[in-house]
Amino acid sequence: MKRLLVLLPVLLIGTACAKKPAEPLGPSDPEKTYYTVKMFRDNSGLTTDDSTSEIQTTLNALEDDSVEYSMRIGTPAYQHGTYDEFVLKDSAYVKSGCDYVVDRLVIEFYGPSVKFAVYDNEEGSGEELEYHESTYAPEHTETGDNAVVYEYSINGSGWMVKNVSAPQKSAFYSIRVVFSIE
Repeated sequence: MKRLLVLLPVLLIGTACAKKPAEPLGPSDPEKTYYTVKMFRDNSGLTTDDSTSEIQTTLNALEDDSVEYSMRIGTPAYQHGTYDEFVLKDSAYVKSGCDYVVDRLVIEFYGPSVKFAVYDNEEGSGEELEYHESTYAPEHTETGDNAVVYEYSINGSGWMVKNVSAPQKSAFYSIRVVFSIE
């Protein structure tokens, strides 16, 4: 009982001091042609069982299905059996599997707290990228206020989204990759 009395104020302070997202990112370079892929539960390549080896998923661009983009999903990760999300456990990740230049990632997740980090390299090292308010509205309104959308500026070919809250899980509704072929 004493532990609960000590932990409750700490948890309340921690959530009250959560960092607010930065201002929305500016528009993408109008001189470039951008493509978008969107990974979600049903096209992730995951099953409802924990993955035991890295999975490579190749998706067609929404604007032109002849353009493909691939991502790799580390272990353990799974497709949620009840909710419309895929889940990263422990230190699982989603990262780039292409050399295309990525302008930004748009991530819709089960929030409100961010239980993952985004890096501008495939190793998931260095400083976490700052998250920004998004111009995309959450598509998963059935969760009430728990669907959150943030954007991350990548400006390179390498990136990684990694669960950093083990033993807690990171649950994602979608990860959009906005990229150009140069």
